[in-house]
Amino acid sequence: MRCIPPLLASLALLVSACGGAPQTSERGTRIGMSGDDTSGSGGAAASAPPAVAGSVELALRLPDGAFIDVGELRGRPVMLFLFATFDAVSQMMLRPLEAFHAAHPEVDLIGVATQPDARLLIDAYVHALSPSFPVAYDPEESLPGDDTVLGPIEAIPALVLLDARGVVVARRYGFVEPPDIEAMLGAAH
Repeated sequence: MRCIPPLLASLALLVSACGGAPQTSERGTRIGMSGDDTSGSGGAAASAPPAVAGSVELALRLPDGAFIDVGELRGRPVMLFLFATFDAVSQMMLRPLEAFHAAHPEVDLIGVATQPDARLLIDAYVHALSPSFPVAYDPEESLPGDDTVLGPIEAIPALVLLDARGVVVARRYGFVEPPDIEAMLGAAH
């Protein structure tokens, strides 16, 4: 009898739990775009302020192959949720992040899978859990680590907040309580 690795079994269970069909959320997954932006320019991307010292330049890939260039989101705060698909604490963070995302449309929230071979796992993760915010991965696999474009990333899950200039202004590790997520936003203003 063949043994199925626990991670693959977990993913299979997650996908089968949602029927295996793609789920759509009520909220779109376009980044940098307020609800009244009809220009098609992606909102902040067209008028992103120039880079300043310490601003983050990071290209993330979505499951469909499209890229999110974090540098193009300058002009709005960006919250990066660094997680691992198999991590229980990362999964527990989804509920408070969904509430934060609904309450703060002025903040771009992006999930970033930070495990080896994340590209192979995030499509199933997105289909199983249907987060209202986009989920991507770093194709360079440079996150987490001691010397990243986001500074040292010591643990997963992590929340990293960039202000409108694209500079890291706050970070938290592990399960972050909803009031603490809200308090992070104060650092961006």
